[in-house]
Amino acid sequence: MKRLLLLGGLVGCGGAMQVDPAFGDTAAQAQGVREMRVYLGHAGAVRGLAVYHQDAALIPVSIRELGEKHFPGKPVAYYESEWHTGAGAVFEVEYDLGGGQTGEVSARADGTLLYVEQPLPLAEVPPAVQAAAVARVPGTLVSAETKHGPQVDQIEVKIEHAGRTHVLVLTRAGEVVWHGLRFPAKIEVPVPLR
Repeated sequence: MKRLLLLGGLVGCGGAMQVDPAFGDTAAQAQGVREMRVYLGHAGAVRGLAVYHQDAALIPVSIRELGEKHFPGKPVAYYESEWHTGAGAVFEVEYDLGGGQTGEVSARADGTLLYVEQPLPLAEVPPAVQAAAVARVPGTLVSAETKHGPQVDQIEVKIEHAGRTHVLVLTRAGEVVWHGLRFPAKIEVPVPLR
């Protein structure tokens, strides 16, 4: 039986900061790991960590059931084991909606819903959101999705500009609440020597 690996945040170590070892352990032990992400915040803070994988045993049953409720009959594309500042351990299930589109349910280990993410056709992006996004980054809108939950109602857009991918999170009224750049990266995690 697999143990549920919860990703922890940063822990102090003699004045230095390090990522909780569970982040690497999850990546090393989960089946079908396809991607890892580190989400940086301002002033060098780490605001989130994520391991994308195919290991259903690492996702609490309550969250898989929650996902089936929101995306009935849709096949699972992959799972995410995450840690976020302010939310702690978070688990997500990404569903294949067809046509290259995916939807996601995000929840805490106890099954508390954080949000449901769904694709938003570019033609349906509210004018205030589109205007605010391109005013901030004068590029090409390449994708959009909604994030809706008990305490969140936002739209995330990706814009390509000057060879970079910008990720913006906005309110429906067009207020920018996050702007980041997304880069591909390689992350190396240790494997115990035996």
